[in-house]
Amino acid sequence: EEQSRDTETRHVAESVGYLVGTEGPIIDTSGRIIGELVVTRLGQPSRNQWERASLQHNYQSPVVIAKISSYNGNQSSQIRLQAVDNNSFDFQIEEWAYLDGNHNFEDISYLVVEEGRHRLLDGTTLEAGTVTANHNWKSISFGTAFAGVPVILSQCMSRNGGDPVVTRQRKITNTNFEVRIQEEEAKGAHTNETVGFVGLHK
Repeated sequence: EEQSRDTETRHVAESVGYLVGTEGPIIDTSGRIIGELVVTRLGQPSRNQWERASLQHNYQSPVVIAKISSYNGNQSSQIRLQAVDNNSFDFQIEEWAYLDGNHNFEDISYLVVEEGRHRLLDGTTLEAGTVTANHNWKSISFGTAFAGVPVILSQCMSRNGGDPVVTRQRKITNTNFEVRIQEEEAKGAHTNETVGFVGLHK
């Protein structure tokens, strides 16, 4: 937890979903490239610095999920995206507003998936999409029910509000889930942002 309002960092148990994959293209059962997994490295000299990521393939409506996969700086941080288009996006390491915004080099893993429903070569069913959300919980229904409860990954893909944010999700079933934007404890409400999500089940 962050400490913008108080120094308490206790937290109840939560469910954590994750994806492990080999860096490179993601291919569906028809042989079409529908996404990619990439690992890069980034340091953050100031909160105003942005980097441009060029995708290895072109997409019509890419959904991007980006996470820090190392722990070289101990300040609370996450990845923020903006300007997502068919072959690139901007990203930065975003610290909470009460911190200085400077951050050590970290490994950044990002997943790009073409929006829609896909079946992968290993049998995994994958659905990617975007929704407009703010600090209120919003329910999202899948286009088709999964065979079981999927792993859900979500990411704020825009920067309409300048305050740092993460996404939170809950009530995941094989047909729907809820998502919202969360600012640091000392703040609260947040404007509408584009949130990307990827659901996976094998």
